[in-house]
Amino acid sequence: MKRLLSCLGIVSLFTSAALVHAASFRDVPNDSWFKPYTDYLVSQEIISNNPQFFPFRTITRAELAKMATNAGTKSDLLTTGGSDTQHFCDVTASHWAASYINILAEVRIVNGTATSSCSLGKQFLPDQPITRAEAIKILLNLYHIT
Repeated sequence: MKRLLSCLGIVSLFTSAALVHAASFRDVPNDSWFKPYTDYLVSQEIISNNPQFFPFRTITRAELAKMATNAGTKSDLLTTGGSDTQHFCDVTASHWAASYINILAEVRIVNGTATSSCSLGKQFLPDQPITRAEAIKILLNLYHIT
């Protein structure tokens, strides 16, 4: 049930405005329909408890990688001991989300896209907005749903 709630909570990011913890985010009204979901995700440390959430901004591929890694770790689907191996041309060790992306790449939850611009042959495009389809694919891979 926890796995399903985590998955549904993250999926709801892409079905409407966004998720927030109304008591913590200055830019979210307390009567938001998504407050129960965000309360859960913040309590599970899947999303961060920051002063602002920017509920109408899209999220990036790197941001989803962080949320998916956090959800997978909390659900015992992933371990946080990923390697420092660089899997994608555009995700170097200095990128803020490199560890999250590498963990997902190690277990083949994310594969990236082919490119001939580097010797690794793959890119992740971490700072690009993620589509709903890409997000669903990552979450289904994470939760082993086929």
